[in-house]
Amino acid sequence: MRVARDLGTRTVAFPTVAAAEPGPINEVVFALRGKRPWRPFGLVTTPLPERSPSGQGAGVPTRALVFDFDGTLADTESAVLQSWQAVFREHGTELPLDAWYAVIGTQRTTPAMFALLAERAPGIDPEALRPRTRAHVLRLLEDLGPREGVLGYLETARANGIKLAVASSSSGAWVNPHLERLGIDGYFDAVLTGDLHKAKPDPDLYLAALDALGTAADEAIAFEDTPHGVTSAKAAGLTCVAVPNAITRNLDFEQADVVLPSFTAKPLEALLSR
Repeated sequence: MRVARDLGTRTVAFPTVAAAEPGPINEVVFALRGKRPWRPFGLVTTPLPERSPSGQGAGVPTRALVFDFDGTLADTESAVLQSWQAVFREHGTELPLDAWYAVIGTQRTTPAMFALLAERAPGIDPEALRPRTRAHVLRLLEDLGPREGVLGYLETARANGIKLAVASSSSGAWVNPHLERLGIDGYFDAVLTGDLHKAKPDPDLYLAALDALGTAADEAIAFEDTPHGVTSAKAAGLTCVAVPNAITRNLDFEQADVVLPSFTAKPLEALLSR
């Protein structure tokens, strides 16, 4: 099987400021000063031209699918954002969404949020807030299931003998229990996490996933919900399908080979052709 050409949608950005070097804390500082280290998200949606996704030559079989976890397999990012918004409001301030978008999909979210909160509410104790923040997130996630259409993709992959992996910037202590709680851990041949590999946008997680599955980059497709994740997958040489969620749908996914509004918009069979 190979990836079929797709007629979907993509988002087109109109940059208004120069890019800057990202960093664990600088991301927030840039956002506060109006100097975003990512493309702005004043976007319009236009038809995606029909094309063969790069990296998948004619006749190259698709042997593996690699999924991001947070926001892709399950919309955990909405719960995490809600929790941080509550923390900021408890301290008499608001969390600017542009600062959130600067670090979404990376390992820098927590330190960046605490750095920003410390600027707006001096004297906070991050170590005291961490357990409360995590407990709030877990309460919000209690009834959360996989994103709609995800199970169909996993079942189709299994039926076609396609190997599956998770590549997440989050830690194994976060990802593995959630996969079990969602009832989808048994589908995956490998789970690669950010506590053992360099986080996205570095390609290390995807390279590790390919190694674990024993497949080449041109035999695999990545599924992501953030521009940072897309950058990681493309840097590793994979074809990448972006499936944004409610939090990320207005970001710039121009690097992705295919952009789908949801997993239900196009079944996996439609992305694969014999």
